[in-house]
Amino acid sequence: MSAHPENISALIALLTGQGFQYWTVGTAALKSLGANVHVHQHELLTDATAEACLDFCKILGDLGHDIDFQLDSLNGRSVKDALFQRGLTVNAIAIAQDGAVIDPFEGVAHLEAAQVRTIQAPDTAFRKEPILLLKVAKLISDTNLTPSSEVRRFALRDSGNILDIEDRGRQWGIQINGLLEGKYISAALQWLHDIRVLGFIMPEIAAMVDFEKSCKAHHKDIWDHTKQVTQKTAQNLTVRWAALCHDIGKVWTRTVSRNGKVHFFRHE
Repeated sequence: MSAHPENISALIALLTGQGFQYWTVGTAALKSLGANVHVHQHELLTDATAEACLDFCKILGDLGHDIDFQLDSLNGRSVKDALFQRGLTVNAIAIAQDGAVIDPFEGVAHLEAAQVRTIQAPDTAFRKEPILLLKVAKLISDTNLTPSSEVRRFALRDSGNILDIEDRGRQWGIQINGLLEGKYISAALQWLHDIRVLGFIMPEIAAMVDFEKSCKAHHKDIWDHTKQVTQKTAQNLTVRWAALCHDIGKVWTRTVSRNGKVHFFRHE
């Protein structure tokens, strides 16, 4: 397993020093298996209580460590039950502290096949857990894996369920922020468009898709341009939001001069 960042090493020392177990999950687990993935946040499961997890985070903060990790308590669940709640097979791989691989849902096989699959049957998964529509996008952004044909078909069918999420604004924001911190943003954004979720959650962004085809005068594809710009910017969340939104004003400001030249005055 690859060496941990200093803050994760300090966290592990706290956990094991108090006799608690931990399991590495998420993209950090995939990276330890040799996958070429982007890890922007380390995720750990532990048998420590939720209260103890908060205490450990406070201790690390007081010691000057960055708290840019996610520490989740099992809260009485089995490791398998905790992994089941992660929704996607590749996300449900855990690496125990002794290096043992825990893979109850065939995530390793799906990782090797470069596919995204749901733990529950895809014809019901997005109805039971609509947030998975966005979690797939986040996983694509981190891994560049491709959703299986079944996942794609039923995600498209059930895309409207994204509107049924409780506290949806906050939940949408968490997942989109995670997507924008990834490495393969263009593929993830295209997935959201392909399954119609983009139009539900960010209609101003979706309006850019094929916008150039609605005008006889030629101008560039601002959707493709936006995806490229957002992916190429520095890995800073504020900058990436700015890149994602920088051309949305063009949809409302396009004009065509008498000589056929296209302008977007005041689109900024």
